[in-house]
Amino acid sequence: MGHELSLTFIAYLVYLNLINKTSGRQFLISGRLACHMVRAMSDKVKAQFDLTPTDGIDLSRLEVEMENYQQWMDERTDDAYRIAEIARGKNLDYKPFVEIPRAADLAGRTEKLLVEYLGEYEVADDIRKMLAKHDRETTSMLMAQSVARGFREQGHDLVTAIDVGLRVGLAILTEAVLVAPLEGISEVRLLNNVDGSQFVSVHFAGPIRAAGGTAQALAVLIAEMIR
Repeated sequence: MGHELSLTFIAYLVYLNLINKTSGRQFLISGRLACHMVRAMSDKVKAQFDLTPTDGIDLSRLEVEMENYQQWMDERTDDAYRIAEIARGKNLDYKPFVEIPRAADLAGRTEKLLVEYLGEYEVADDIRKMLAKHDRETTSMLMAQSVARGFREQGHDLVTAIDVGLRVGLAILTEAVLVAPLEGISEVRLLNNVDGSQFVSVHFAGPIRAAGGTAQALAVLIAEMIR
């Protein structure tokens, strides 16, 4: 309805006053002719908007060029890391190795981000399998419980198991690109209620703010689920 009214209004304006650009003279045209002219212009504009952004693009060639560019970037990155490792090997910096690890996906980033807490415990393959079946939020909860269970089976105490599992879950929630899983959780404790039952006390630090309110709330939920 609104589209029809706008066409009618434009046609009315054309009917009232149309300037002949070739002669500079002003002349009147019939309302019916004005409507036809406006509709023709509208159809032409609509036909232009119906075109897709990929029209006229050689997609197969573009994909090959993108793959070649990605390969070129990977090779140059490898070169940069090799040079950096040689430089760090001279022991002129705080650490004799490059601190920033490389990772290809979320699973790899999570494992390398939390290597200080995970140690030799591998989680990348399990994360990939779960992400193939579940969304990121569900995967974070399942992996947190799985890691905590695995740490308990290795003989770690309950607090350590909850702490590491929680950090894994938070890393997956934040796509392992924030410092929150490392420095946003300062301490995890097991305390007792008045009736003697246990609850998890998660102590957050300033960097947890980078994770956002949703991730912070889910972190508390994940900690309780692990317990």
